[in-house]
Amino acid sequence: MSLRSAILGLLNKEPMSGYAIKTLFDEAINFIWQAELSQIYRELDAMEKEGLVTSSIEQQHDRPNKRVYSITESGRARFMEWLTAVPEQFLVPKRDEFMLRFFFGSLAGDDVMKRSLEQMLLHVRKAREALLEPMRIAARHPGDALMARADRACREDRYCGFIKKRALMTYETMIRWAEECLAELK
Repeated sequence: MSLRSAILGLLNKEPMSGYAIKTLFDEAINFIWQAELSQIYRELDAMEKEGLVTSSIEQQHDRPNKRVYSITESGRARFMEWLTAVPEQFLVPKRDEFMLRFFFGSLAGDDVMKRSLEQMLLHVRKAREALLEPMRIAARHPGDALMARADRACREDRYCGFIKKRALMTYETMIRWAEECLAELK
């Protein structure tokens, strides 16, 4: 139910298109949840059939018209039910391909694993730097009022700040771990 809940939560803030929802997934909450555009549209379609959201076509003069989704009272109630329940799972799901490969590192050899660690470090450092960029959403979508509001909301919302703090701490821990492993392998 988490994809559905995330979509309902975003729509609870304001009506938006499926593309805008995907952009917010990619730019604002990708540290904790990811979704493909096809998954989002599939879920929006199912939620509309269930009466959790409604949609309307918004006329645009400079580009094709877009479908904008809004949460219904039923959707808001379902979201609040989910939001106020305590989750059963608190640990990160146990599916980490990098760590599974690392588990078998002795079969690949130190040189291969050093390259893997170096690539992982590049990726995680880049993600950490992106997290530290102020107004990163609005900068990637100039002129888009929704993205500007998303940036402002994340800067002003303490819970968004808590998520960013956890992501930052996770990235820093991963970097420290990889650097220590590389030092031992050298």
